[in-house]
Amino acid sequence: MGEVKINGVFYREQPQAMRRYSALAFDNIRRDPFAFLKASLYRAYRVFVVVGSSDKWTNQQFRGAAAIYAAATAATGALLLLFVAGVVLLWRRGADILLPVLLILYVPVTIAPLLTNMRYSVTVQPLMLVFVAAAIRAVVRPLLRSAR
Repeated sequence: MGEVKINGVFYREQPQAMRRYSALAFDNIRRDPFAFLKASLYRAYRVFVVVGSSDKWTNQQFRGAAAIYAAATAATGALLLLFVAGVVLLWRRGADILLPVLLILYVPVTIAPLLTNMRYSVTVQPLMLVFVAAAIRAVVRPLLRSAR
């Protein structure tokens, strides 16, 4: 069996395999760049939106998992839509939003071509919530005024 390692540095221990896998990956991208772009955009979307699966080897499966994953998809999708609405709203008002938006987009742009995991969205969620709050405020404030 040899020496078993956890988190061993792959490119140092197996450089020939890394060169082979890299060549195969670049060849696949060259053959179908649209498929690579489509997969990258989907992974970027998945950074922010929880998407469940019925594959027991992909997701943690438990009783009621389908309903919970559907609720998580709806909630995180709504959060993403509120974020986009907040960005548009603040941009139209002339707010200086470039830096926070760049910080938020940096995560999916740099991660999506290679891998995806929802945990990376945690780093930008506080910034996203600023835009979500702006969108909610734009809806709630007129309602509160009319109620008075």
